Amino acid sequence: MGMVRHTGRLICAEGSDTWLWRGRLVRLVDGTTVTLPDTQANQTAYPQKRGQKPGLGFPICHIAGVTCLSSGVVLDAAMGGFKGKGDGQQALLRTLLDIFGFGDVILGDAFYGT
Repeated sequence: MGMVRHTGRLICAEGSDTWLWRGRLVRLVDGTTVTLPDTQANQTAYPQKRGQKPGLGFPICHIAGVTCLSSGVVLDAAMGGFKGKGDGQQALLRTLLDIFGFGDVILGDAFYGT
């Protein structure tokens, strides 16, 4: 992810001022959940939900990302397993907070309202 962060910041710095909102940078946040192939490596890295019966289902991975509105480049992203309450997309976004600067506007869907 280091290359993504570095490249994203370089590209975003060259973005057009016409996409600023009242002179402020706009950062888009969103996330998703994906199922992964049922391999031992994926089961180890992204274990089943706590209530899932062993041998049923697929490993689940949460992904959260931050995009620059002015350039469309991904600034940072995080991935994590699905263990239950408190480890979803909002928790992943908290690991990315250093990407935001003073005065940045964060735009997300209703899921990020809290």
